Amino acid sequence: MEVDGLDTAIGAEEWTQEEMHFMRAALEQAKVALHRREVPVGCVIVRDNVIVAKGFNLTNELRNATRHAEFQAIDEVLRQSGGDLAAAEFRRCQLYVTCEPCIMCAGALSLVGMGRVYFGCPNDKFGGCGSILAINEQGCGQCGRDSGARTYHGPPLPEHGGGFERRGGLFAEAAIQLLQDFYLAGNPKAPKPARPVVDVPPWEVELEHQRQVQLERQQRLQQRLLEQQQEQERQQQQQQQQQQQQGQQAKDQLERPAANGGGNGQQMHWQRQQQQQQQQQQQQQQQQGLEDGEGRPPQRPPPAAAAQSHPRELQLA
Repeated sequence: MEVDGLDTAIGAEEWTQEEMHFMRAALEQAKVALHRREVPVGCVIVRDNVIVAKGFNLTNELRNATRHAEFQAIDEVLRQSGGDLAAAEFRRCQLYVTCEPCIMCAGALSLVGMGRVYFGCPNDKFGGCGSILAINEQGCGQCGRDSGARTYHGPPLPEHGGGFERRGGLFAEAAIQLLQDFYLAGNPKAPKPARPVVDVPPWEVELEHQRQVQLERQQRLQQRLLEQQQEQERQQQQQQQQQQQQGQQAKDQLERPAANGGGNGQQMHWQRQQQQQQQQQQQQQQQQGLEDGEGRPPQRPPPAAAAQSHPRELQLA
């Protein structure tokens, strides 16, 4: 079942981008019905190029044969206008529905005065827009106005009950495919199912496959993000280690002279200090020598020494 890529549908060049956009929205509503195992017909009501109401079949779920997609959407517009048919301004609205409205729905569209109807595939069994009856051309007469012996005495009603413009064939193949998927799987709420009911319909298998693909894609993305985070942490650790090594090298260079003989500023300063200390020691030694040799007056020899050195003088005396 494929709803996307519908621009290549037969006759797509005959439709405007707005018309195709709104019919895609109706097909999405039909898919909602399909997933709820309802007859997959969906619609949207548009006013001034804005979707004002959506609807899809709920006949099985509600056990109400009137709960077609068109009725669901019409009721939504009436709720928005507080039940005032004139305020609903259906004449300014367009209906996009995936399958030709049945006779009942076509009558309702005539009564509310729908401005224009676009549909996808024809309804060969119950179509009210040309396939079986042409309500869009004939209208539904005066139903809703004077009826038999009863006379309507309320405020004037807007013109309704007439025909409406209609155009069919927009994305018909996609609408038919949805219906085929539904009927091939069987209708679990039909009084007498014409076909065996499939517990897990094909579209559920497809959905499960899509979920699995999406899950795998998310897991791959998470794994990729985790790997990127780990790589960033590894690079940060390497940078920190390099900074620590550089800091240690700079510290070592400041604390000890270089061992390659070339010296550096610290070594030269140390050498100068050593030279200055040696010079100071030499000066001190020289000064000490001067004081010991030339700087002192001569000392007299002791008396005994003097007598021995002049014996003649002693004898004459």
